[in-house]
Amino acid sequence: MHLSADKSQLLIHSKKYVRVVDTATLTAQYTITDLSHSTSSHDIVSAYFTCDGQKVIAARERTIGIFDSSNGSVIRHAEVPFPCDVWSFLACPKLNKAVSVLENGIINVWDIDMAQSVAKHKNNFYPGQVSSFSVSRDGSKMAVSNVDYPDAKVIDCSTGNVVHRLYDSFAAGSQPLSVIISPCAQFVVTRCSNETEGTVPWPRLRSDYVWSAVANRVTHFFVNCYSVTFSSDDEVVVALSCSSFSPSDPSNKLFIALCYNLKGEDVDEHKVTLPDGDVIGEPLVYSKKNWLVCLIQPCIKTKFSGMVMEQRVDNVQLYLFDTFTSSAKDRTAVNCFDLTGEKTFFMNMRETNVEYQLLLMYSRDKLPPYKDDYTVDVGYPMKKGFLLYDLLTRSVLHHISDYLVPTIPTDQLLFSKYLTYTVHDFKVYSGKTGQLLSTLELNFSPSDCISPVLLLDGNYMAVVTECLSAIRIVNTRNGAEKSHFLLHGRAVELKVGGDDRTLYVSTIDGRVLVVVVVMELCDHMTMLVRNLPSRQAVK
Repeated sequence: MHLSADKSQLLIHSKKYVRVVDTATLTAQYTITDLSHSTSSHDIVSAYFTCDGQKVIAARERTIGIFDSSNGSVIRHAEVPFPCDVWSFLACPKLNKAVSVLENGIINVWDIDMAQSVAKHKNNFYPGQVSSFSVSRDGSKMAVSNVDYPDAKVIDCSTGNVVHRLYDSFAAGSQPLSVIISPCAQFVVTRCSNETEGTVPWPRLRSDYVWSAVANRVTHFFVNCYSVTFSSDDEVVVALSCSSFSPSDPSNKLFIALCYNLKGEDVDEHKVTLPDGDVIGEPLVYSKKNWLVCLIQPCIKTKFSGMVMEQRVDNVQLYLFDTFTSSAKDRTAVNCFDLTGEKTFFMNMRETNVEYQLLLMYSRDKLPPYKDDYTVDVGYPMKKGFLLYDLLTRSVLHHISDYLVPTIPTDQLLFSKYLTYTVHDFKVYSGKTGQLLSTLELNFSPSDCISPVLLLDGNYMAVVTECLSAIRIVNTRNGAEKSHFLLHGRAVELKVGGDDRTLYVSTIDGRVLVVVVVMELCDHMTMLVRNLPSRQAVK
């Protein structure tokens, strides 16, 4: 039920009709059943008065109807521009807008006063779930893909529009499983399925297409690659290609780095042969120095009685390579444990806000057994610490020993942008000393949320809760909730943009929600949000 602005009329709707009642006499003035092409077998979703009380707006099946509130006569009808019924319908009388949500997840915004009501905005990219999406470091664009469709799409985050569709070069049945967009949004990588099916000792890995997001064409093609990595300025791309292992030749290298300079017309391929072993995690590329930095666990292969035997060395170290010289030599990071006779077991690394400085996580006393997938890390009874390492001076700037507790999985740690805070299991630690600062007392447990991320250098944390249909933003210093809003649909993944304040949420029904965290009314982002096309009236 809804009251008109002057409270003289009461609107009541059931599944089959809309009735307007005079509040003074409590008698029905008229009944609305005509919604153009919609059939009476379908239910009326919802009905509302407009802000001035002069119109009634209602939705049924694929029709939006606008009526004169004085007598119920039809002013106009509008058809949903998609072959799908309206699932939910909401009116915003003060803004003179209405929102329809279709059964396939498409959201349409309507202007009630327009002579021809048309869909103003839609933000779904696939009929199904967005299986993979990647956001550029500046937050200007994102790439999305769906495993059931043979294309990837590049989205302009400021308008929500698809600016590129990448599908021309895919072979039949080779849909992209994941997408990677470069930091400056100049290139997009589409990663297809492994070429070798089933479980085999040496599978042939993915085929990777590198697309220009400006020219909308393929610039590079890689086969049997472990990873594809861009430099922060989009000037260099490095693909770690797995060599074809031959049991008859134990000297074969496991990985070869294929390096390309993307600026200018230089398309020559530069190869850097990595030491025998397994690359752990994602490598880093520095275009200004032409450096490739990776963590490698050495592997010694020997031939015995016609069989190739492997022995992995318990010493994971940091390797630095010059990617564009013919005389590239391996250079390892200084082992800060030389004096104690212990080995260096680096487990993970990440960039800091200072160029050429890395945060290295290490373990001591015992190296975890080798696993095929190092992205899935479990707790081991070992000591863990961090090193702040400078690549320019090859020196350790800061050493945090015995960080946190031994059983904390490294892949579940949250780091703030400038490493001020580290969060695990709602416990907040100092990023510089490892000291426990506080424990967040929240009305939900870690098992009830997914993809927690830190915002504004760790001062706030965003999590998806309540059956994956709500986002909460809490203060990491005291646990106070700053914001709580609901999503349409169930969230699949939550990411934070390079500005440390923009959230990107992919949902199960094929949409990506972009949320900007504004802390106060005088925030400069307030005006930027108001100027988005989806927030402006159609003229």
